[in-house]
Amino acid sequence: MAKEARVGARVPKGGSEARTIDALRAEVRRELSELDRKIVEATEPPPTPLSNEERLVSTMSDQHPVDGLFGEVFMEMGGKAFLKEWAEENPGKFLSFWRGMKPAINPISGRTGDLVIRIESSLGRTSLDEDNIISVQ
Repeated sequence: MAKEARVGARVPKGGSEARTIDALRAEVRRELSELDRKIVEATEPPPTPLSNEERLVSTMSDQHPVDGLFGEVFMEMGGKAFLKEWAEENPGKFLSFWRGMKPAINPISGRTGDLVIRIESSLGRTSLDEDNIISVQ
């Protein structure tokens, strides 16, 4: 005749009863822990999206810690409003600064249209295909 453990599972008679009960308890604990984790995940609010300013500082920090530091100081000085006020007071300097920030754009020249590359594998071997093309004397 089988005994029933507290968790409702049937436990066979014999010396392994204690081990089986301990294993069942451990399994129940794992399942409860997993359920607790899922409940916490389901009830946690979603992360707040970063503002444009926070995204700017984060991007600058990713480039280099010093850039991130300057980004933080810029934001503390007023960020976009500070830059706008400075630009209105110094339009020539602002435009020069802005021009210097833009990457150089090379004029487009040459052919336009699709590029077609054809490989002819039926060409015969030439002297360029030889192993010892260059002889050093």
